[in-house]
Amino acid sequence: MAAPNNAAHQLIGWETRVHWQLLCLVAIGLCSAPLLAAQLGLPLRLERLNAWLASREARELTGYASGGIVLFQASLGVAKRALRGQALHIWRSAHQVVPIALLFVVLLHTRGNVGINLNRWLITALLAQIYLVQAGHLMKAIVAEHAAAMGFSWLDRAANHHDGLVHRMGLGLHILLAVVVMVLLSTHLISVCYF
Repeated sequence: MAAPNNAAHQLIGWETRVHWQLLCLVAIGLCSAPLLAAQLGLPLRLERLNAWLASREARELTGYASGGIVLFQASLGVAKRALRGQALHIWRSAHQVVPIALLFVVLLHTRGNVGINLNRWLITALLAQIYLVQAGHLMKAIVAEHAAAMGFSWLDRAANHHDGLVHRMGLGLHILLAVVVMVLLSTHLISVCYF
């Protein structure tokens, strides 16, 4: 299969390869499986790990690590304005891969339990955002790889070009879910610090 020669594809590099996108989706699935199981009422049972994770220090450490990762993810807007070329490419690649680490740290922080009320909504919104975004990346990689051979170059442009309709709609949904996650995370922080 020929590599796409579209300028939009050259900017994002490895992200256009289907097997990398599928690998990221599998890693996200493995990291979030205990949280998804907890959503269905099947809690994670790791007694030794749970003993350490129940301590205040572990909860604070994993909470601060999660917060740092979320701040890194939120800083992409600043990076897009401040960086160019290879540095921006590396930042975007990290922005796509770092949610795997975020899910792992959130899994440790929550001890595989999704909580109740707003905490449950926070975990649900976070999982929805990460899965929807990664599924979109996988779809875009499949389109980039097969569109030219199948005569669907218009679909490739709509999905992978910065002003394409599918790309803009996906980006809008991503930003909307990010705002929801940030609001719910803020309420979580307020409830932990003040109540």
